Amino acid sequence: MPFFVKFRNEVGRFSEGMHELPAGANDAQLTQLRAHHGRRIDMGLEEFLRTYNGVRLFFDSYVLWSVERLRATSVENAETVPIGEANESPLFLRSDGRVLQENDEQDLIVAGSDVEHWLLAVVARDALLFDQNGEYLAVFDDDEVALEVRKKRVRVGRKRDPGSAAWVFEAAELALELGDEASALLLAEEAAVLDKNAGEVWQFVARLSQHRGDNARAEIAFAAAAHASRRSETRALRFAEAARVAALNQHSSDDYRRQALAANADCANGWITEATAKLATGEIDSADELAGLAHAIDPKRAADVCRQIRIRRSLRTTV
Repeated sequence: MPFFVKFRNEVGRFSEGMHELPAGANDAQLTQLRAHHGRRIDMGLEEFLRTYNGVRLFFDSYVLWSVERLRATSVENAETVPIGEANESPLFLRSDGRVLQENDEQDLIVAGSDVEHWLLAVVARDALLFDQNGEYLAVFDDDEVALEVRKKRVRVGRKRDPGSAAWVFEAAELALELGDEASALLLAEEAAVLDKNAGEVWQFVARLSQHRGDNARAEIAFAAAAHASRRSETRALRFAEAARVAALNQHSSDDYRRQALAANADCANGWITEATAKLATGEIDSADELAGLAHAIDPKRAADVCRQIRIRRSLRTTV
């Protein structure tokens, strides 16, 4: 059965007001879209656009843009083309057909192994939240989606799209929330296998590994997170974290420092300024964290604020 028939059957169970499903694009429109992109459109997206010229699902929670909107959108990188939004987060289509979702740090993660699987997964997951008329089911516990429902949404997402790193990572975050660090780490590493460029996943692996005392793994993961970062500030921060852990591992941190400064030449100064401000308001732990990052990149420049923090800690201990 073609995927758009399965999709039609899934959304057909809900009232019309929940979704917008326009008629498909014609050959002329798709030809113009190909010309705009400068290459052939992904087959999965093209097949979908022939059936529905863009969609809006679950009261605009999930949006795949129409041909007209796609043509009006500039394409800065032919490898990752913007195609819509999921819960107000940008969606992209990678040249291999994977659907990518962006987070607040502009990290990308494979949310769908292709358009077909992404659509079927998000519809099945949100079908656990709404009844046929668009009213919320009894799924909340103190204004939060109940734990058992969250678990079901994870299971459904993974079942509908086993190639989605996003649903596996969601399972990792849930496991950590429940206090199962070992399972959280295994799940996050599984997500990293599905998407080796998922910066947020590598950052999760790094921090959890460091918390569990595995600094060797943390160093590798911080570096992987940094290489995957699209924002220069985030890239610099993650290389600084890699440099700091490398020093604990008695490894050279020179390469990490160089790459942090290449990403943001003023990063150490910025962290020192922030650390000084935090220290002035008595936020010693936050100041220490920022000073530690600065010290990993520029030990001489960070020496004074680090000394001030040590003095403040000693005074706090003796009072």
